Amino acid sequence: LGGGQEGMCHISELEEGRTEDVESVCKEGDAIDVIVVNVDERSGKVRLSRRIAMMAEDEVEEAMAAAQKPQGGGRGGRGGPRRDDRRGGGRGRDRR
Repeated sequence: LGGGQEGMCHISELEEGRTEDVESVCKEGDAIDVIVVNVDERSGKVRLSRRIAMMAEDEVEEAMAAAQKPQGGGRGGRGGPRRDDRRGGGRGRDRR
């Protein structure tokens, strides 16, 4: 990225659709065009997208907005507290 800055382009952001193998798109050391999707304020990690960089200019703004929305799934600290009886505080089916 310049100035010694590095970023990551996730396999899902290499091209439209599913990419099974990174090497089918690019090899280590290849120069590829990417766009900065976001920079994590805490870690400084730079998230990149080749998929969006390849889009027509009139599609980029909408794709960037969608890419910056919080991603669902995973526990990664984003979800609220677990709502099940494993903590012992609920009224489970087998609890008497």
